[in-house]
Amino acid sequence: MRSLLLSLLTALTLPLALAPVGMPSAAAYEGDKYWTEYAKLAEDPAIKKTTARIETTYEEPGRQARSKGDLHQAAALWEKALAEWKAQPDSVYRTTKMRTAMDNCLGIYRAQNRDDKIEQTYHQMAALYHDYHVASLSESLAEILIKQKKYKEAESFLTGLIKDDRTDKYPHDRIWLAKVYDRENDPGLAEKTLNDLERSAQLAKRPLDVRAARVAYLDFLTAHNRKADAAKVQMALNDKHCPICGSEQEVQPIAYGLIRNPPANVHLGGCMIGPDSPRWYCQKDKLEF
Repeated sequence: MRSLLLSLLTALTLPLALAPVGMPSAAAYEGDKYWTEYAKLAEDPAIKKTTARIETTYEEPGRQARSKGDLHQAAALWEKALAEWKAQPDSVYRTTKMRTAMDNCLGIYRAQNRDDKIEQTYHQMAALYHDYHVASLSESLAEILIKQKKYKEAESFLTGLIKDDRTDKYPHDRIWLAKVYDRENDPGLAEKTLNDLERSAQLAKRPLDVRAARVAYLDFLTAHNRKADAAKVQMALNDKHCPICGSEQEVQPIAYGLIRNPPANVHLGGCMIGPDSPRWYCQKDKLEF
């Protein structure tokens, strides 16, 4: 029961995305539909029996081995658990269990500095969901490719995703491509990629993408010690005028975290925060930016 709860808690933190048009989507579900189906399958006697066998034989020993510092044994056990789940009939239950096994493998591989295995596991995750954009897999894979200095491979991977992204739905693909160009000693192309992203996001009226592009550009300018240009970008990031109505009268600051009694003039942004998280909220346009 404890293992089932751990698996559910782990999986609940993983954003699920619909597969792109034209690709299979057997394991790609959203929201209540996913978890209703999961709960139903979890009560199936045959699946309960399989779950108990895999947890007892591989997953619990794998956790114990990791807690004792035996990473080699832990990796071997979780890899066997993954293989067992992979052999089961396709379902949302199998998908969740495979993802839990992959996450445990990734944690162990990181502790072992096995970048090749991390890269391989990200590819497996994408194949599981038929989508490189589930839970930011494209960013994770790009990051590990850059770490391994596989710049041409990272460039090919990202440009392929961008080519298929006809609606510019995934701006971070372009942000990571700019990072690749910078590592390839082409800062001019990196800068152009970020500027083009910001312009296209402004034309499409996507303020969150504009902010993401600006944050990435600020990092780029700071890394290249261009202080004056960086100060201008920082000023644009601090601007509290709504990009839709142009006013700041209805704009509130966004606060993040578990806030029990927020002030009346503050908009809650949730628990998760990153460098490019929105800073302002326009009450008139119902817009975070």
